[in-house]
Amino acid sequence: MTRLCLDPGGLSLLFPKASPAYPQKIRIIGQVFTYDETTAILHVGRVANLAPVHVHISLDEDEEDTNSSVCVDVTDVVYLLGPQTTAEGVVVSIWGMYDGNVVRAVECSGVNGQELLGGSVSVLAEMSTLREI
Repeated sequence: MTRLCLDPGGLSLLFPKASPAYPQKIRIIGQVFTYDETTAILHVGRVANLAPVHVHISLDEDEEDTNSSVCVDVTDVVYLLGPQTTAEGVVVSIWGMYDGNVVRAVECSGVNGQELLGGSVSVLAEMSTLREI
């Protein structure tokens, strides 16, 4: 079953047993932070207007609560990418395999902003918490 993830920084919490030998099939809806053309790595984090799915507890008072990101290897789909997908701040939908460290993208496309307004956001949040039967 493909799991929907709205908080890419929390993938290690969602899939603690993910590894190259046991990758997890996921769909991420997130916001592009940076894109490195030389390595074809996209850094994706939680969309700013979506509420955090996980609670961040900081034991260090000096540590700021930052929106963590995940590395997405888009080597296999780099020929399909354009500025509408890799520009900083763009909201993307990524289907791929998470190996505990990096997401290997199988499909990557931009998301229409209208899909993240109103009741759609709450529906997506509920879908991201569904468990396999």
